[in-house]
Amino acid sequence: MLDERIVALSRKTASIQLKDRERPLELSAASWKRKLHGHGHLPLHLIELYEREVGARAQVIWSNLHRAHGSFGSQVSAGLRTELVEAFRADFDAMMEQQLRPRFDVDLKDFRSSAKGPDWTGQLNAARDRELARYEAEIEHYVALLEAAAVRGAPAAASYVIHGNVGAVVTGAGAVTNVVQNINPDQREALLKALELVKQAIGAAPELEEQDRRELVEFADEAAGEVTKERPNTRRLSLTLQSLAAAVQGIASAPGAYEVLRAAAAAIGIPV
Repeated sequence: MLDERIVALSRKTASIQLKDRERPLELSAASWKRKLHGHGHLPLHLIELYEREVGARAQVIWSNLHRAHGSFGSQVSAGLRTELVEAFRADFDAMMEQQLRPRFDVDLKDFRSSAKGPDWTGQLNAARDRELARYEAEIEHYVALLEAAAVRGAPAAASYVIHGNVGAVVTGAGAVTNVVQNINPDQREALLKALELVKQAIGAAPELEEQDRRELVEFADEAAGEVTKERPNTRRLSLTLQSLAAAVQGIASAPGAYEVLRAAAAAIGIPV
């Protein structure tokens, strides 16, 4: 059985990151509802939003389980693959049923799928199944890497595969990510300009409530402050940019600003 300390530490760090995703998801869904109120294709955008969110939250859960296992020495046992899969599935299913599905049901409650139309719940379940399959495969790679390293008598330097959008990239000892620790002057200038464009788009968005507008501007200012540091906290910067991007995607007049932000963030290894 997987060491309970690993499970407890993984849940402790993942719960914070999952909570950080709640408000951006709420803002993005509300923005789509305001923008496409009365339009028949509104539920299509909402389900796409939730499908992306399923993937992002699966990434958060696995990255923290991966990290916690490394923090306690990355020990290999005969049943490690099964134990990691069971731990991941337990936390992923709990997240789906306790956090994401109730919110999904509220956002889609006014849209009843017909016999000829898409089954919204079925699409959410399909997204869940895809992520379960994806991370079972990732766990197989991870365990195989540890086993190969054990045979060589060397520690495993595990590379970390990022699927889609994540709020933070965290890894175990010896692991590698593509997130840079230093930002060169050109990258810093590009990201600051992108954040300024995003702030302008937020200010000009009629569909945003004043409180939402203030919160998004605070996200942008926080990101800009982090970017200007000599050694920015990449975990905090990732979380802030991801939260900001998730909300801005739902602003009708902001696709250009979002694309500029996405490109600038990608240049420093942060996918949004």
